[in-house]
This record gives sequence, C-alpha cells and structure tokens, in this order.
Amino acid sequence: FGGPRPALRALAAHTEAFLAAINTDDTEVDPLHNAETTALLVERYRDTLKDIQLGESPWSFEKVPKLGDHILYDFTHNSDALPEEAQRALEAAFELCFALCDAQAALEVAMRSSLDSPMRDDSGLPLLQKMRWDLRVASGADLGEEKAHVYKHDYLYGSGGGAEKPCVRTRLYFCHNSHVQGVAIALARQQCAQVLEEDSSQPWDVVAGRLGYLAHMALRLRRRRRTGELRVSCHLGRGERDDEHVQLFDLPLAEVDACFTQELNKAKDDPQSR
Repeated sequence: FGGPRPALRALAAHTEAFLAAINTDDTEVDPLHNAETTALLVERYRDTLKDIQLGESPWSFEKVPKLGDHILYDFTHNSDALPEEAQRALEAAFELCFALCDAQAALEVAMRSSLDSPMRDDSGLPLLQKMRWDLRVASGADLGEEKAHVYKHDYLYGSGGGAEKPCVRTRLYFCHNSHVQGVAIALARQQCAQVLEEDSSQPWDVVAGRLGYLAHMALRLRRRRRTGELRVSCHLGRGERDDEHVQLFDLPLAEVDACFTQELNKAKDDPQSR
C-alpha cells in the first residue's frame, strides 16, 4: 500500500465482502456462537466501520483494534458456521487488520516512549518502583529512601529496614495490559536500554508489539551457586495464543537496580511526568 488510507480502504472492502456473503436472503448460516443472530453480527460491524471513516480522519487508525476485536471473535468462534465465501473474506480481513494493528501499536509505543512527546507514557513507573522494592527486599539489600512498608508484612523485614537474611518470596500483581506495556516502555527508554540491550537475546522491538489481555511480565531473582552472584532475568509474554516468553534481559542485580533507579529519578526530576 502507498499509505494508510489505501490500506484502510482495502480492510473495509474485505469486511464489506464478508458481510455481503452472509447478509443475503439465500445464504444459510449455521447457528452462531452464543446464539447471536446474523443481524446482530452485521450491526456491530457496521457501527465500527462507520467510525473508521476509511482514513479520512487522523484518528481512523485508533478504531482498527476495535474492528480487530470483532474479526478475532468471529474468526475464533464463528468461522466454521459461515459459508466458504464468507470464510475467505473474513480470513483476508483478519490478516490485513492485524498487520495494521501491529503498525499502529509500533507507532503509538514510539510516541509513548519519547521523552519529548506530549503522549509520553509514564504509567509503568509505579509498577517499576514496586518491582525495585521487591528485588531489594528479596535480596536483603538496603531499601534506600523507601524504608516504610505495610505493617502486616513486618515479619518479612529486619529491624534495619532490609531483611536480616535474604528472603525468598513471590509477588503477583494484576493490572491492565497497558500497564505491562508501560513497564516495557520504561525499560526500553534510552537510559535503561543502554544497559539492557547489551545483554538482550531478543530485539527490543518486541516491546512495540500488541499485547493481549493475558500479557504478563515475569521478573526472577536467583543466585548462582558457583559464584554467589545475584542475577535478575525478565521475560515478557504478549498474551497471544501459543505465545512464547521473550527474554528481555538477564543481568546482575546491581545493574538492574541502577537501571530502575535511573529511570525513576529521571521521571522524578522532570516536571512533565508529574
């Protein structure tokens, strides 16, 4: 495609072809998922296509993921109930829609990652700060300025603010996938990326990918038996079906702590992030 508008027009054409293949009097459609009627299926697509406006609006791409939700739902649950012509049109719409969603996600992440952008995203910093706290407590390190903690967790900590002995524990945080991506964006910013990219086994463009509702990030602290060195590894799962965890880094604890601290201090000193 020569630009976003032709791509959006092609997506709309595939979707219209899909609707035309099922919205005729002589077309027989097997029962749909959750007893949805063909009329309701067509109506939800019509509303979304109207919002996309075929690229005339600068915000047209923002509606593509909403169309993608409909397409993914029908591709997953209703494909077998559709006539062959409708299946082919739906598959064509599916492939193009999610290619456009990937492009839109990459553009948004690039804008959210930039320190100079009005769309800069600092939503991941509170979770990043919690992760730093957990790593310091689990390793028995000095907690720095963050001496306070929840009273019910007193037994996990020593009288000096850190644990008297390294304690092993698991913390599980539930949040929207946008916050998971916010943490990934914070790590991908220049001050962190300079440290982490040297050891990353995967390209950092994985951060710009779309994250599903079950996206998750696993941060693991472990001690090497031979040297006693504490290391931190981080894996990102996008929440897609058949998803593989992508390792973002595997580094000494001191370097990861310094990276987290640098990002948090940068935001603290910048009025724009407040």
